[in-house]
Amino acid sequence: MLKPADNQSITIDFPGDLEYVPDVRRLISNLISLRGFSRRFTFRMEIVIDELCSNAVKFGKLKIGEYVTVKADIEEADVRLHVSHPTFDADSVVKLKAAISDAGDDSSAASPDGRGIQIVKILCDKLVVDVSKGTTVVAHKHWTPNDEL
Repeated sequence: MLKPADNQSITIDFPGDLEYVPDVRRLISNLISLRGFSRRFTFRMEIVIDELCSNAVKFGKLKIGEYVTVKADIEEADVRLHVSHPTFDADSVVKLKAAISDAGDDSSAASPDGRGIQIVKILCDKLVVDVSKGTTVVAHKHWTPNDEL
């Protein structure tokens, strides 16, 4: 009998259109579920996927021919999502980092643009912004038995 691999990684590129986000979410959440994560954990990761991909499309300012890239690393008890777009907008990155940072004021969290990131921050163990190549948000969630409560 075949056993699933210990680690699974998938990378998806999609055009900067919100219509693709549900398909990306379904594909990655199905892979998470097939790895044996609970329905509750998988649903929470679906929210993270939706928010990060939607934000990349809305704020990424993609040009024709540019894509959002989603990389999902699914391990025994960990899921890491890397959502990237090739553009860099200093104002958007400052707002994004302020929304993620505990040191930031609550004005970014209260605005409609920052609400989704605040939800992602609550659902994940770690959220990091990398601007070395465009803009990438890395979300990490480690499964624990408390996730089932």
